[in-house]
Amino acid sequence: MELAVQREEAPRALSWTRLPYAILLFVLWLFTQEVAGYLAVSNGFTSYLLASKVTGGALFMMAAAWATRRSTIWPALWWRFKARDWAIGSILVLVVYLTGFAAAQLLGTPQEQRMANLFVGLSSFESLMLIAAVIIAAPIGEELAFRHFLQGGLTFRESPFWNWVAALLTAIVFASLHSSYAQMTTYATLFALAMVLGWMRFRSKSIALLVLLHGQAGAVALLLNLLY
Repeated sequence: MELAVQREEAPRALSWTRLPYAILLFVLWLFTQEVAGYLAVSNGFTSYLLASKVTGGALFMMAAAWATRRSTIWPALWWRFKARDWAIGSILVLVVYLTGFAAAQLLGTPQEQRMANLFVGLSSFESLMLIAAVIIAAPIGEELAFRHFLQGGLTFRESPFWNWVAALLTAIVFASLHSSYAQMTTYATLFALAMVLGWMRFRSKSIALLVLLHGQAGAVALLLNLLY
């Protein structure tokens, strides 16, 4: 079975016609997450707030990707990818997080309060659901929202210059929207992660690879959080 993406078959960007749709879907994704979080809290499921938000967002993005899978404006990204791309991406993700962790330790940066309280007051099952949300649901929703739709919408044409411009702009948005964090080392790590994922988007054209790498990043972050 062929695992590699055939480059000549890869979908091409179609000028700026994608951008309005990308922005609309992106805003709707953010709105869906807030609605899901509100419903969880209002129904007494406060412990599942984060899990509810990212799962609701993931379901919306999957529906959007399915609805646009045959669109001439939004050709679907590939599911297949090369083992080499996965290996390179995995190494880069690990380097990004280890560098960020080392920098935080050297600079004496305190642990993010959000991460310190991540599992406080949660039962074993609630903790398991939160872990699943971080390494499964969040990567699905965020990679479709940021890399598939937003970065795709910002790619004026399929060229190295525009690929990197789109990846850079998307990385800035990605880091900025994680506004619950307080430390600059955290934002630098998130920005670097987004650049790696943005590069992998136009290198591999594989949404499955992006989700996998993002999930690995979440797992590494949770493990490093235990070392504080």
